Amino acid sequence: MFPPVNSPIDTLIAFAIVFVAGVLSTTAILKYIDRLKAAAVRPACTA
Repeated sequence: MFPPVNSPIDTLIAFAIVFVAGVLSTTAILKYIDRLKAAAVRPACTA
C-alpha cells in the first residue's frame, strides 16, 4: 500500500500559507523589537 499523494496545488497552497505566516510573524517581532528599543532610549515617566 502506498500513502496518498497530495496534488501539487495542495503543496503549493500549504507552502504559501506557511510563507505568509512566517512573513507576518517576522514583521511583528521586528516591530516589537523597534518599540522596545524606542522605550529604552526614552526616559521613563516618574510621576
